[in-house]
Amino acid sequence: MYRCRICGGPESERIGVREMMYGTRERFEYFVCSWCRCIQIAQIPQDLSVYYPSYYYSLAKSKETGRLKRGIRRRRLGNFLGKRGYFWGWVNRFSRHQPSWLWWARKANIDFGSRILDVGCGAGRLLVNMWNWGFQQLIGVEPHLDTELRFAGGVRILKGVVEDVEGVFDLVMFHHSFEHMPDPLSALRDTFRLLAPGGRVLIRIPVADSEAWRIYGADWVQFDAPRHLFLHTRSSIHSLADQAGFKVEEIVFDSSDFQFWGSELYRRDIPLHDPVLGKDVNLDHVFSREELRDFAERARELNEQGRGDQACFFLRKPESGMPTIP
Repeated sequence: MYRCRICGGPESERIGVREMMYGTRERFEYFVCSWCRCIQIAQIPQDLSVYYPSYYYSLAKSKETGRLKRGIRRRRLGNFLGKRGYFWGWVNRFSRHQPSWLWWARKANIDFGSRILDVGCGAGRLLVNMWNWGFQQLIGVEPHLDTELRFAGGVRILKGVVEDVEGVFDLVMFHHSFEHMPDPLSALRDTFRLLAPGGRVLIRIPVADSEAWRIYGADWVQFDAPRHLFLHTRSSIHSLADQAGFKVEEIVFDSSDFQFWGSELYRRDIPLHDPVLGKDVNLDHVFSREELRDFAERARELNEQGRGDQACFFLRKPESGMPTIP
């Protein structure tokens, strides 16, 4: 019998899951913890790097924008973040383009000078985009790079893991990387070490206490076997936060229609990406417009109900800088 790596609880069931992002259909065994309900892979592959090919989506290269565009974006973002500027407020009001990360940047209470670390950042697309909008102190770390990356403005992407990082940060981010980590408690404890007192952690992950997992089971697209080693629940994240010395401040569900159309593809034995053709599946060839609209509407409703399959966890380090547990 397997024991939960998060809370020590015994398994309640086992699930056989196929690798379907690239359609190899290799099978992996997962189990569900009977206490915290976290789903986790039974045996972590010895060499995970083979499951992150060079065309893996997060390893795509990034590019910087020009000085003029950066200056305009900085002033717009300043208004978004609550700075004065009636003109830029007017511009933002009538502009359709806003950074997709704006909502959580506000909740994380960051500013242009905030010291920000992105863990498991791939080739650094998010950090470069944030620099393009005016943030200045940005570092990333990614284990699946060939070498360290450097961009304009001092943005650096280190090759390694969070335990390799030194420095002090105001915000440490895990954007769909925390579920890939073999030892999430160790990663959180290293994060605690790196954060300034009162600093925040942002963890965006798929969650197993969701409607999509209930409906699709082993075909749930968020299994992403074997790359997703843990499919956490609110209970397992609270447990990890307590053990690492953090307080969970807020949970926001931000799942999308991907939970439905991706799972429906897997149910029909269709992979997300065809490496032979070198492109992702064309959804218009599989689903009608009405089906895709329905998927998006259902995702919105589930987020409102707290049953979506992705959530954003905001954790905070105590102002004293010391763990809140013995």
